[in-house]
Amino acid sequence: MEEVQPLEQPISQSFAPLQIWEKGKVEVTQTKYIERLTFGKLMNDIAKSFNFEKGLLSTMLGLTIRPAETIRSYLDEGRYKVTSPVKYFLLIFGLTIFIGSMTDYYVLDVDQFAGELNGLEVNDTVVEDEEGKPTGTKTVSIRPLENLELLAFVNDSAIKHRNLFGLLNILFYTMFSFLLFRSSKFNFVEHLTINTYIYTHTSIWFLFLVIIGSNNVGLLSLQTLLFLVMMGAVYCKMFKDSTLMVLLKILGVFLLTGILSGVITFAGMFLYLQQSGLLDEMLSQLN
Repeated sequence: MEEVQPLEQPISQSFAPLQIWEKGKVEVTQTKYIERLTFGKLMNDIAKSFNFEKGLLSTMLGLTIRPAETIRSYLDEGRYKVTSPVKYFLLIFGLTIFIGSMTDYYVLDVDQFAGELNGLEVNDTVVEDEEGKPTGTKTVSIRPLENLELLAFVNDSAIKHRNLFGLLNILFYTMFSFLLFRSSKFNFVEHLTINTYIYTHTSIWFLFLVIIGSNNVGLLSLQTLLFLVMMGAVYCKMFKDSTLMVLLKILGVFLLTGILSGVITFAGMFLYLQQSGLLDEMLSQLN
């Protein structure tokens, strides 16, 4: 009697190997014609900028509705239809910094802040002796906030070098996702592409807050939640693993990146305090 072979289970499209892995390259050549510029041609080119089948708007829409499929398309045969992660990053972050600079979103008025604190006083504070018995009252001024240079330094660094901080975070996410998802067979650059798309697309929320001029802490922290949600949606489809394992690895990637970023930020602040002489001043105040 002939043995019946079990049917092979189909591989999920999300987990299936990329065509470009097997072939090395995928031919997507198409003929393009260049015509003389006219007003009609110019208007046609402008209209193509709003094309939802390829280009920037198509990429933004795809990353919002079908993020994993859109990123996978760029990694494979649909690369010419999707805006590259480098262009996407430069556009979103460049636009954010430009609008923020034009609207003074990032400006910290240190002098005004210090002046407001200097004017605050607490009157009729009770004075007690060694035994804790009240002996009278006195006027006590609130100690003005010192070392505002540090506050200004942190603010300016976070804004002026936002692109650098963004790149560092993307690099850290890539490094840890590459280490924790080695079995996915994606190489380091492909991990870099995946994380650049996720980080950049969720940064559009911050761009929106800059446009409306909101510094609300709750709204700002929402970007982190959006980032984790999109990371989960993409990683669960891109990497072959159980959903629980993927979520645990995502938590590991996020925590490890946060720790490394925190260490680097702390080291930068420490070096600034040391070189500016503020560290010695702060230590002398404690003594």
